[in-house]
Amino acid sequence: MAQRTCTYVVPGFHSDVVWLEDQRDYAVSLLGDMHQNLQILRIDPHYGVFLHELTYLKPYLDTHPEALPEVRRWIQEGRIGTGGSHSQPTETVIGGEGIVRNILYGRWYHEGVLGDQPWIYMPWDVFGHTAQLGQILRKSRFRGCIWSKDIRGALAVFWHLALDGEPLLFKRMGYWFPSGDPETFLKAIDDFFQEMRSLGFTADCRLDCVDFKPPTAWIAGRCEQLAEREHAVIISGIGHEKWFEHAFRQHEERTVSIPVTSRDYEWHHQGTGLSRIELKIGNRLAEQSLHQAEFFATVAHLLGAEYPDKALDKAWRQLLFNQHHDGIAGPSCDRAYLDMMAGFREALELAHDVRTRSLRYICDQTDTAYTAPPPSVIALQVHNALNWKRTDAVRVTLRFPKPVSGFRIEDSEGNPVPCQLESPVPPRLPLHEAEVTLLARDIPAMGFRTYRVVETDSLPPAPRLIPGHTIENEFFRVTADPQLGGGLSSIFDKQAGREVLNSQAGPGNEIVALLEKADRAEPAWECYTLGPKWFSRDYAANVQAWQGPVQSRLVIRGEMRSCEREQIVSLTQGVRRIDFATQLQRYRGENELFVVTFPVNVQNAEPVFEERFGAITKRKSKGKLDFRFHQWRNFSECGARHACQWVDLSGAAWVRFADGQQRPFGMCHLVTSHHPASVQAAYTLQRALIRKGVPCTPVYDDFDAPRRLQLPVEDTILPFPNNPNEDLSLGMSFRVVFSLNGDNTYLAELVTRLPETQSARLQAILNEQQGIALVEDPDMPDGWQPLPVLVIAAKDEAALQQMAQQLAIQLEQTSAISLPTDANLIERPLPADGYGVALVNTGNVLNSVENDNTMALFLMHTAAWGGTPWGKPDRLPFVFIPEHKTHLFRYSLYPHTGDWREAQTARIGWEVNNPLQTVQGMLHGGALPLDYSFLQVEAKQSILTALKPADNPTGRFESHPVDAESKGIAVRLYDPTGFGDAIRLRWHTGIAEAHHANLLEEPQQPVALQDGAIEFPLDSFAIETFLLKPKPFAPKGGRRVLGATTEPVQPVYVRYWQHNLGADPIGYLPVAVSLRGEVKTGIHIRQGGVTINTIEVGVVNNLRDSNATGVVRLIVPEGWHTVPAEIPFDLPAGEAQVWKVLLCFDTPRRTGVVRAQLEWDGQTYEDILEVGREYFPEWDVRIERNALVVHLRNGTDDLIHGAVQVITPLETWGDAAGMYRLTAGGKHTQGFHLQPDERAEIRFEGERPPGRGFIIVKVMAHGKVEYRKVQ
Repeated sequence: MAQRTCTYVVPGFHSDVVWLEDQRDYAVSLLGDMHQNLQILRIDPHYGVFLHELTYLKPYLDTHPEALPEVRRWIQEGRIGTGGSHSQPTETVIGGEGIVRNILYGRWYHEGVLGDQPWIYMPWDVFGHTAQLGQILRKSRFRGCIWSKDIRGALAVFWHLALDGEPLLFKRMGYWFPSGDPETFLKAIDDFFQEMRSLGFTADCRLDCVDFKPPTAWIAGRCEQLAEREHAVIISGIGHEKWFEHAFRQHEERTVSIPVTSRDYEWHHQGTGLSRIELKIGNRLAEQSLHQAEFFATVAHLLGAEYPDKALDKAWRQLLFNQHHDGIAGPSCDRAYLDMMAGFREALELAHDVRTRSLRYICDQTDTAYTAPPPSVIALQVHNALNWKRTDAVRVTLRFPKPVSGFRIEDSEGNPVPCQLESPVPPRLPLHEAEVTLLARDIPAMGFRTYRVVETDSLPPAPRLIPGHTIENEFFRVTADPQLGGGLSSIFDKQAGREVLNSQAGPGNEIVALLEKADRAEPAWECYTLGPKWFSRDYAANVQAWQGPVQSRLVIRGEMRSCEREQIVSLTQGVRRIDFATQLQRYRGENELFVVTFPVNVQNAEPVFEERFGAITKRKSKGKLDFRFHQWRNFSECGARHACQWVDLSGAAWVRFADGQQRPFGMCHLVTSHHPASVQAAYTLQRALIRKGVPCTPVYDDFDAPRRLQLPVEDTILPFPNNPNEDLSLGMSFRVVFSLNGDNTYLAELVTRLPETQSARLQAILNEQQGIALVEDPDMPDGWQPLPVLVIAAKDEAALQQMAQQLAIQLEQTSAISLPTDANLIERPLPADGYGVALVNTGNVLNSVENDNTMALFLMHTAAWGGTPWGKPDRLPFVFIPEHKTHLFRYSLYPHTGDWREAQTARIGWEVNNPLQTVQGMLHGGALPLDYSFLQVEAKQSILTALKPADNPTGRFESHPVDAESKGIAVRLYDPTGFGDAIRLRWHTGIAEAHHANLLEEPQQPVALQDGAIEFPLDSFAIETFLLKPKPFAPKGGRRVLGATTEPVQPVYVRYWQHNLGADPIGYLPVAVSLRGEVKTGIHIRQGGVTINTIEVGVVNNLRDSNATGVVRLIVPEGWHTVPAEIPFDLPAGEAQVWKVLLCFDTPRRTGVVRAQLEWDGQTYEDILEVGREYFPEWDVRIERNALVVHLRNGTDDLIHGAVQVITPLETWGDAAGMYRLTAGGKHTQGFHLQPDERAEIRFEGERPPGRGFIIVKVMAHGKVEYRKVQ
């Protein structure tokens, strides 16, 4: 009897927490969708639903307490499925830790609060995926993944190899489905199943979960009937998990053969790496600030301070909210953009505050008075949050306890430290403060060095203006040419003795403006240049050269298309790196895209782009500065790709010949026949290549056309034989062909296309028992160079597999395959350059390498909002163009000998993005020495991405404080090279206990200690986490608080999403109060009326480890009362309760605000019901002297609580903006409490944004918001 087949259909709805609308408006839709689905679950016992993202799931359950036990029960019954992540983040724009924390927060809620155990990851709508997604998921207890975007090269079902060469099972299908009526629905079910059947599967899975989708109404009550069909349709909230169970079972039974690929699935909506660029830069700043804050706070905590768990938890959650794929990507509405900017600022300021307080605490535990001579006035510590010793320039403002006429900086042994005075210049003596740049040499890994500032009679020298337009240090000599608009005419590498730039292709550090199509499709998602270009070389510029003892600079000022520009090029003594700061000042253009370019003198190289926790090779553009793409389409066949922190033009793996010639591998197609031996040989080589950062797409020589052409529809998105080169612009710059006894049809055709001599030589190799050769396929579309093709041929299966294994071993050991000279059939030279250049970004993630080796960093472009034409008001009542301001961009160039591995480019990227940190202190005793390392990491190149307490009570909804001494710390590292590493870790006090853990920081197995340290191997591109229990430090310092513990505005409105505030408030709403009910104030005739209403008060205890005990106070206007007036509660862990309350009108008054408040952990939480009218203040805003002043008036009859927020560009966020600071920051959010007819004035002091940047004021109260632009 034939096995019965089925399709699992998963109902649900996709959440875009912001997009064409803002958070508050989408919440209406999303909370309503969840409510409707729960109604079906209560009535139809055969119905199920998938509920996922915390941005709607937690708000709903916090305000619907009665649903919490139901949801838990339905999860246990298998009727509700969850996804195990916080949301669906933009993988290609954020850092690796962002993805890990997204999963951590999702699991803490879905598992810890709701009791689920999800094991299929669901990033349906994400615009491209990281090459390390599979490894991240495997090490987070996921066994499979479903994604939906039409990213070319995807298969319906496939194993994907992450960079460590290990597989995870993926299914690619839409999260949308034609379910509008039964007939269409069932036809689509049968049509899609044909592809699954053709692959051997007996089951399929479909998602009925399109954006904001209410339930498919006709399915309600018919689930049982659908399941009785011959091809059963099973409606299930965990249908995706059931399908994967089918797939794994069939795989084990060998009734299906699932293809394996290591393809790069990044390309989709590439413009999202550029649109609203401040979101990307703000995200990078926040991610790196949190990296540092966690480390420094953990150190301070183990020295005695209280770990700032609430502050860092809020910062991370705010970051996760913004990292949503329609958030940080840039296609949002204007209101959502402003709210995300405010969210990034909050996350940055929370992290900056923690970092500042933690560094102060560490400094206070240091014996800064040791050996300090009497004239010393300040102790200055420089801290390094990275796991290797570093030398770099540090810019700091020294604040003297008493005015001085001069000073110098010395190290702990009294040696002078190179230093230059930056301001004030000229000095006005005596000085109360001075801004200096010092050269901090050999700052210990994960530690600090202490300097002292000594009072003298003289000042450090200031940089001096020198003749000419050239600066240099011991590594580079850099020259700018005023006749080329200040572009760099030369970067000379003094150690390598070679010119870095290819001056024939143009100057370096050149700004180029490209005209874009105004009405391009989905402008906020895409780029579409039209051809016209404006080069900075064509605008006059003034160039000055400044020389200092620490840093020398070229300062270029001139005009540019639609703006002015200032470009600063810096060389630091002792630092092999060139740093750039470029401002586009007072920009006022439209439909323009800006890039900065460096035409580099590197031969025979392929671009390597940093990935999250690794790096992979990608391809160059077909042309030059021609960027046109839409969704998966690459119209101009350009190389615009996302780089995490850098792109390096060198190579990831090579074909090398005995005579020294070589060719780097590009993105590979592995072409085989259908013979299993050829497929297995391709897999062997594919695994070796991806472990060196070379992505591969296995394809059959017929592209599986005989099977695929019979299908009515398919989820597979591969080329067909009539267009084998379709993938040139998306995933192919190299082919490897496997031939088993001449069975490869592509190879047979290639032999006939080669020149006669090459064809004969190749045929001779093919006639041997086994052979290998490198040729070029000349049959390419117009404009493409011939494609390199590595031919691997054998007469029998054993020989073919042996060849593949030998090549794989060579790649594993050397990142190259070594061949005899006569295996090279390419007649042109293939020189081994032995040189590379890296372009390092600090948030500008979109990069391209052009066909002439010009490296291009995308700076910014203008784009219409997601749902509104250019120049029209979107969701704001005025036109808002955030790009109309002064922009600052920071990036670095790193020329080097050798490839990116030899040059340790990955570490350079981390150094640029993690500046050394300083703290100033007084002279005092302490337990720590002047120079110290808290964690010693012995490694070749491995990089530590997280050091934090292993305990996460706030995120886990636990009430106890962090105690890293007893519960340990989590340390996460990865191998950035693909060669693996041997690691030794030692905490400064020693390690008492250690465990290897997964990425969820769950212990897996103990690790043996070696003299108080641990030693372990790190595999190729492996991401590993360890739990260490440090030995105690003594004597400890005081129990100081290191971060914010409450919101700045009280009471805290529990429906925070109605104020577009992003994440839950500080503390994560561990106990939530809600108030609901429809209050009637009268009837439609004169006789009779309403004096009594029933409303409901709910309390949810989200805590997992303790009771929640307290009192809800009900506050009503004068002339009303409630029964009861207070509600005491004592809820066990994880429980919720709803109380009915009488609302009594004692007087004729029928308008007012009902408030429910509870006190918890130092904060007041409040929910409200407005009765009879809406409550919101009248307000206006204006500039008065040097302050922004908001005037408020309460014209209603009841109290109004609310807040005012000022939103400005990130360059105005003060010290929290770090390297992007242009003006001093100030307070940006203040609360107000207005009694009836009361007026208030709220002042915000601070500088105006440079370049006429935007100032938007947001007033929020009682679940309503208004935005106004300050003129």
